[in-house]
Amino acid sequence: MYTIDETFEILSKDKLTSHKETVRNWVRKGAIQAEPLESRKKGYRISEEELEQFIKERMPDGWELYPESVTGNVSVADDTEQRIIDRLYQKYRGNPFSLYIRLIQAASSPELVLRNIDLVEMFGEDRESIPLLDGEAPTQVTLDPEEVRLLMSVRETRKFRRAIETVTSLREEGKTAVVWCMFVHTIDRVHEELMSRGIKSAVIYGSTPQGERERLIKAFQDREFDVIVTNPHTLAESVSLHHVCHDAVYLEYSFNLTHMLQSRDRIHRLGLPDGQYTRYHYMLLEGQPDRQNTVDEKIYVRLKEKEQRMMKAIENGDLRPDPNVDYDEIVALFD
Repeated sequence: MYTIDETFEILSKDKLTSHKETVRNWVRKGAIQAEPLESRKKGYRISEEELEQFIKERMPDGWELYPESVTGNVSVADDTEQRIIDRLYQKYRGNPFSLYIRLIQAASSPELVLRNIDLVEMFGEDRESIPLLDGEAPTQVTLDPEEVRLLMSVRETRKFRRAIETVTSLREEGKTAVVWCMFVHTIDRVHEELMSRGIKSAVIYGSTPQGERERLIKAFQDREFDVIVTNPHTLAESVSLHHVCHDAVYLEYSFNLTHMLQSRDRIHRLGLPDGQYTRYHYMLLEGQPDRQNTVDEKIYVRLKEKEQRMMKAIENGDLRPDPNVDYDEIVALFD
């Protein structure tokens, strides 16, 4: 029989969670079957069989959280970043939709929280894809001067710096890269930082004219640039970069599986040689142990679950639409 602490150690090694409180929540909700001691305050005991069953359900055969082609780059929030995370949970309590967006923003660029939420940046031009419930709209909260100073004090999060360091290392190895973001502000910040390091980068987003996009893409294919920084709404379809680029860095991402798969296809297409090197580098920011967490890891795990379900449906000849972003799964992030 395992204690909560022992169960957490096992699940963290399997990369199913990085927070002990998540384990407690799974036990309380019955996702992990456990036997309470004399009173729940004294803890629980979990059998080996129940824990193995839980792991099998979460980790299907043949699937790993971070397979060889995928690198999970986890950064733990520093004290200031953790204060921002905690404050967002306080300010947006009762509105999971807005909290979901703000946590994604704060993980890479806290300054974004000072701006109004732009739904087009999050979900693209298709308004019907926005997962609102009963007309709920993003909540705009009032920030006091101390909160504004707190957000402005972190120009670059640890996750952001890890992304820049990853691209820098790739460039030192003579490799090119695509950096995927969601917000224009983040795209501009990545571009600014890379250029300051002497890394030639191009930015492409929705406002980039079609002719300019084509020119920049051709220049990248001709190795005139080392990096393209873009978002999936703009460059996720119909652009082939796989002959010159085999590394993608994901700084910001959402529940949208279609965008994720399309963005991966930019650097990995049919016709590549067997064994061709391809890597997807996912940046994640985690909250400190037993503190409020970001949503990075949960989004990534959910995307893998959607991908698994889609592949099984294709194999069974029963492909059904899977909502790219569903309101209920946003709510479930904070259960």
